[in-house]
Amino acid sequence: TRKTLQTALSAEAAALLDKMEAFVRYCAGDFSAAVILMANGRARIRNAVSTLLPPAWDKPTVDRDAMDLVRHRLFVRCARASSSESQQHGASSLSTAALVSMDAELTAQIADLGRWLDTDQLPAEYNPNLTARAWHARGQWPKLEPLFDLLEEFQPLLAAEYAHLRDGGRVLEDQDCIQHGAGAAWSRFEITGVWNSLGASGCSVHSPVACELLRRAREVSPVALVRMGYSAVKPGTWIKPHHGMTNSKLKLHLGVVVPASGKRVLHGCGRRRICGVRGVGGRG
Repeated sequence: TRKTLQTALSAEAAALLDKMEAFVRYCAGDFSAAVILMANGRARIRNAVSTLLPPAWDKPTVDRDAMDLVRHRLFVRCARASSSESQQHGASSLSTAALVSMDAELTAQIADLGRWLDTDQLPAEYNPNLTARAWHARGQWPKLEPLFDLLEEFQPLLAAEYAHLRDGGRVLEDQDCIQHGAGAAWSRFEITGVWNSLGASGCSVHSPVACELLRRAREVSPVALVRMGYSAVKPGTWIKPHHGMTNSKLKLHLGVVVPASGKRVLHGCGRRRICGVRGVGGRG
């Protein structure tokens, strides 16, 4: 009926506002509030859809709910990982036990969807035939060795070019809202970004060294290279848990300017100097 439709649409509009505010709170570091608002929004939208579409949902709605579920668990994990000081707005807080329980419940719901093989790797576009892991060892990709060698050859030149770009104010702070902490900043310069004065080759005129590297890398790489750029993280920055839109891309990181602590540890890539990264996967 008209009244039922009006009620359902009102609930859906309220749900959208809840989810939008949840993301705003997440960006501000108020993770507990984000968890609560997302839970409210998801409950509202499910009630609205069940009113409109008994007994089944259309596919776009199912996909939207799946990604809302993924984001909901992200907020829960950020709330778990963050210290009490990071709950800057204090009015809404959740106990550790409640967050652990929510995490387990949401993870089980994600697994039940059957869309992903690994509940820690949840891109919107997922290829089940590829191994999902946060970090891959260099030895797993022997065909990329010429590319690895080329990157290391260019390292000193890239360090100098990065300093020039930084001092010229061209390395801009990222707006993806995945950095957190007092004075936190994650900045980037995309050499193929259309906003960075592209030359005839489709690469920025401000980064000739990186553009030459990209040209030569495409000559030796057995796979297509999508993009390349500089990325800088300020001390004390926490990069929140995140993943890309697809698991079909491999990202290579080359340390260009890395402060050393003087301590050495043994990890999957052999003995390396600790270079400012305190941990992976948690509040590190």
